[in-house]
Amino acid sequence: MLGFGFGFDSFFELVAEWKLNISSGILTLYFSGLILSKPIYKLIHSKSYNSIVVGMVGLLMILVFGIIGGSLIGFFQEGLTSELRSFNNATIDYIIKPLYWILIFGSLPTLILGGVLGAVIKKYAAK
Repeated sequence: MLGFGFGFDSFFELVAEWKLNISSGILTLYFSGLILSKPIYKLIHSKSYNSIVVGMVGLLMILVFGIIGGSLIGFFQEGLTSELRSFNNATIDYIIKPLYWILIFGSLPTLILGGVLGAVIKKYAAK
């Protein structure tokens, strides 16, 4: 049991049910990282900005784009097609709430790893 009465079976069922959302989020994370890595490197290497702050902000931006990319699938699949929801309620339920909760629990690890990323880029860019 994982906790709160959920076992691995429930976890795998949840992943199977949300495979499009999770895949979209992972692809958005990958491509936003691919696109934002060049400006992050340029700011650290060429413009000599504070590497730790640039890494933190860059990784936080990648996280936000990934959250939005994963949330839009649920928004289009369920939020807009439901007769009971208005556009504002669907936006809050499928975009704002995931953004809020993931940023609450994911910002601290993202900021720590962003600082490490910036320091590593600065270290290897100097060579």
